[in-house]
Amino acid sequence: MVKKPSIGKKSKPSRVDKSKYFIDKVLGKGRPSIILIIIIILILVSIAYVLTANNDISSTSTTKNQQNKTTNSIGHYEDKMISFNYPPGWKVSQGTVEPPLMVTIEKNSTNSFSVFSEDLGNKNFVDRLQEWRENIASQGDIYYERTINVDGVTAYDVQSTYTVGSSKYSSRGIAIEKNKIAYFIIFVFDGPLIDYKEVMDLVINSFHVK
Repeated sequence: MVKKPSIGKKSKPSRVDKSKYFIDKVLGKGRPSIILIIIIILILVSIAYVLTANNDISSTSTTKNQQNKTTNSIGHYEDKMISFNYPPGWKVSQGTVEPPLMVTIEKNSTNSFSVFSEDLGNKNFVDRLQEWRENIASQGDIYYERTINVDGVTAYDVQSTYTVGSSKYSSRGIAIEKNKIAYFIIFVFDGPLIDYKEVMDLVINSFHVK
């Protein structure tokens, strides 16, 4: 039976707090990070028609080409430490970013992924992985785990499900270590992971630590 995660005095997280709450629990943090949840602004595009037929066709064609170019463009994120590609239409969250969170990329309020970093100091990466796995297992159901290659190094891949209130979420966490820094890529979806295979492959296969 899947445990129902709780915060503080067992109060149920609100809808807008679910992703923040989920990620805090997966990372095993005692105090939730401040991550503003993912809100999509729907932009309605209207095409202005001119009086002549030729101008109308030209204007409409140009607008459609611009829309298709924007829709089909793969996103790219890069900072001083990491870089990766992400799916067309997904956006970098404008929410507050505080360590250990590096960035959140969102499709909508229930489908996103985040990248976290943690300086291991004197801690062994294998020990940190064990701690991370125990936190995942205590809050959800792990149903698949393995090692994979990410950015030329061996990474730990764990897949699980979580139930928050009446909602069920699928999660996949990827953990790698480079230069004594651990990086966690955490995907959260409101549907099966298989439905987002292309999304995850795009991110994981392009992920690079500088």
